[in-house]
Amino acid sequence: MDSKSVQSAQSLPARLLSFLFLAIASLFLTVTKPVRVAKKKLEDYNMAMEIGKGQDYRDLTFLQLALRSVKLAEKLPIQPGESFLATCDDIAGNIMGTDDKALIKKYWPFAPGLDFDQLNDGVSVQVKGDDFKCTLLSSLSYWGFHVNQEVMDYAIARTREIGVGNHGSYLLLGKNQAVQEAYTNLAALFRRKHCAISASGFLGCMNLVFYLAPKGGVIFIDEKAHICLRFGTKVSGAKVVRFPHNNYNALAKLVAQHRHKYTGRALLVLDGIYSADGTIANLPRAREICDEHNVTLVMDEAHSLGSMGPTGRGIEEHFNMIGACDFICGVFSKSVASYGGFVVSNNQEVLDLNASPGVGFASGPHAFSAASVAKAVEIIMRDGHKVRPAMEQLRWYFIGQMYRAGAANILAIGHDTFISFPHTLAATAVAIALRRRGEEGKSAWLISSFMFPSVPIHRSILRITISPLITRDIIDEFCLALKDVLDELAQTRFNDYIMHGEYEMPTHQTDTKYVGAIEEFNSYDAIRKVRELRRQGVLSEPEKSHTGDMYLAEYGLRATETGVAPIDDLAADNIKSAMVTEASTPLPREIAA
Repeated sequence: MDSKSVQSAQSLPARLLSFLFLAIASLFLTVTKPVRVAKKKLEDYNMAMEIGKGQDYRDLTFLQLALRSVKLAEKLPIQPGESFLATCDDIAGNIMGTDDKALIKKYWPFAPGLDFDQLNDGVSVQVKGDDFKCTLLSSLSYWGFHVNQEVMDYAIARTREIGVGNHGSYLLLGKNQAVQEAYTNLAALFRRKHCAISASGFLGCMNLVFYLAPKGGVIFIDEKAHICLRFGTKVSGAKVVRFPHNNYNALAKLVAQHRHKYTGRALLVLDGIYSADGTIANLPRAREICDEHNVTLVMDEAHSLGSMGPTGRGIEEHFNMIGACDFICGVFSKSVASYGGFVVSNNQEVLDLNASPGVGFASGPHAFSAASVAKAVEIIMRDGHKVRPAMEQLRWYFIGQMYRAGAANILAIGHDTFISFPHTLAATAVAIALRRRGEEGKSAWLISSFMFPSVPIHRSILRITISPLITRDIIDEFCLALKDVLDELAQTRFNDYIMHGEYEMPTHQTDTKYVGAIEEFNSYDAIRKVRELRRQGVLSEPEKSHTGDMYLAEYGLRATETGVAPIDDLAADNIKSAMVTEASTPLPREIAA
């Protein structure tokens, strides 16, 4: 027997063992996979029966399903046929520890919602039924334009010139000059040729998505994209492919897998800032994927307009990639403190939107709203180079003070700061307690909280915002109140871990190619790094400090123990002068005083 035959004979048992192993593994997978699938289906069926309580769960509204899921998670009984408002009452009663319907109605911040009187300082409100005032620290008026004297004077003057209403739809009768002025300014802000405005921000963004991608196309959309964008995908008729939040490696594989199957247009739909997560889109990577596979990039700048980039021009300016997005959409209810929505692009299809259902068949903004948008955008273009650096200093000061107050899980981007809790109801409990302090004559605060379905079922967040109206004195007073509430709830309602503990939040898979602002600042890993660096006491060293240093560097700032300090001549205590403009932009309250 030659050497080759000997080797072949010796290897035969190994091959038989390998074959036997593969056969057993295949049999195991064949048997166990159906078992796992059946078990999952059984779990889903049992959950559906528990949530429905005699009703077919498919007959429930989206909100009924969501809130009953919260009750299921909290082991609260679900009554047959209970209404959405009854579900709200049960959850609120569980949070507040009471069955008093009047008290629940007074403090429950969600449906049917709160009514309040707004004072002209822009931050003080008095909720209907309260005998005390609250400081509002969750306003999405990121620049304080809702009480900006320059904006108000201009909008009132234009309204007196033009009148208060419209003559009908864009499609039939066109638009007045106040609306055209807003068009012109928005196009200039984003450095685009064309603009279209919708009477509703939600409708405008939804309309863009379904208009651009009819049947025959495919839409790739981040799983955390705003619901208005997701609704647009449902209406479009195009194939919809969702990808894990900010996982651009997964996106690249899905695009390569699906794009070639569809002859129609392909869209990639993203948010500039994901407002319930404290994360931002990876624009460089998104643009790279779109270029490689002939995909049109749609970016929702609702929260990033005015709050990202060195001068407030959004995510393109943040990455120094002006023109990277094919279409930009957004709303006026955030930075410009008005109502309506917009689309800008260099693509002439934006002009076609005036005949689309969401724009052409709706009346446009009235003169006051359009004029306030036009003036607010003008001020952002004029003063952004001063206001944005000042806001960054203030935000990092705020973050440092919240850490000192005992908040452990902080995310921040733009003019938003989030405190995350590892419990379904914790954030809402904190928000209610902060407002109820007014009953005892203490400082009271009106704060937004998020629970499922806005965030995962076993997590909740507070969203706290800054604007030129917020001072360091307000921040200091709030953080003292926050510390008291966190400490009290740790003792009475939850525990120390939920209120103060550093919990492991999900890690989003990110690419390593684009380091700096996106990968450092955009991942939940940032929180872990900040915690460790704080423990090491190295926050004052720019090259080792906050994971937001790349972000801060855009503004000539560096992180310190107490917030930020200047890299150049922008003094850390000189926010006042940074806020002062050559024109009549209203000043923060501490300056005006």
